[in-house]
Amino acid sequence: MKNKESEQMGYYRVRKNWNNGKWDSSQICAYTDKQKAIQECTEERVQQGYKVFDPDGKVVYPITLEKQTKVLKNDGVIPDDEIEYWNDIFNRKKLVHLDDLNVIINRYSKLLNKNETKIVSHNGICMLRIPSNRFQIKLVDKSKSNLDEDTYFNLGYFANFKEDGIFFTLPVANLVADTDENTLSSPCLKYLKERKVKDNKVYFYASQNASDQFKTKDVSTLIICNDNTVFIDKYNSLYDEDVKYAVSGAPIIIDGLRVTTEYLDEGWDNSIVRPTVHGFLGIKDNYIYYFYIETKTSNCITSGEVYDKIKDCGFSDVIKVDGGGSFYCKINGEIQKSTSENRQINNIGVVM
Repeated sequence: MKNKESEQMGYYRVRKNWNNGKWDSSQICAYTDKQKAIQECTEERVQQGYKVFDPDGKVVYPITLEKQTKVLKNDGVIPDDEIEYWNDIFNRKKLVHLDDLNVIINRYSKLLNKNETKIVSHNGICMLRIPSNRFQIKLVDKSKSNLDEDTYFNLGYFANFKEDGIFFTLPVANLVADTDENTLSSPCLKYLKERKVKDNKVYFYASQNASDQFKTKDVSTLIICNDNTVFIDKYNSLYDEDVKYAVSGAPIIIDGLRVTTEYLDEGWDNSIVRPTVHGFLGIKDNYIYYFYIETKTSNCITSGEVYDKIKDCGFSDVIKVDGGGSFYCKINGEIQKSTSENRQINNIGVVM
């Protein structure tokens, strides 16, 4: 199609030059159907300098890498921190049609998101962003540095006990975790089985705690469901069949809002807010963010010390997990932070 018909509005033109929308001698054809115009703009014609212009003169095929990433970013197809990754994927493709690129991204981005753990930084805080399906909670009851996992950190709170000359730990509040029954001491396993251990999985709830501190309380708990949905809510006990993993902690942010003294209502006391290294779990876009902060104030929650550092991260909920003398964090085989004591701890978070 040429001449006057192709000058009408609403056509996708195959030509070398836009020429301000006026007739150009290089034009081969024009279609109201964009895909037909693209089909006419063969690879051979692309090499000769032909392009597909939309009715406003915008080149829609072929499109350069710079334009791809700019359009994808502006359209919100991929977030800023994915631009560099996709540049690496497509840096050898000089000519890729944007629609095709979107199909590729839509097809594979979910898969990549499921399998990709990233280290991100915010206000000088190193955060480990973990897809929910790659996050594992394990009950270990071992010294914090004597574990084989490549990436792990101490996680939920626990209590220390001694029986028959054997030191062991039990969780407090809620915990659903994997374990290896063969590695647990006999007193530890005995008390866990009084609650529930099934197929090397521990189910331990606030309602079952030995002390009254959490026994009647609804406690902030991170839940990973069997479909890998993750959220934080208050529970005194859980339905086993729905829960893949669970761990309790003191609330820092609830439904996007700052916590001041609400943690006390859940049974937590002020022994957990002293100046030391604290670990945290945050939730955002079905990712779990693990990070730690060495606090300075006498109460890291009511002072707002922690909240002020993370308030603009966009977390829907954040809980504080165990720290202090129990603190230990190893990433990719390298110790990131550890307090001096090699304490026996109860449970850990693991990146699978």
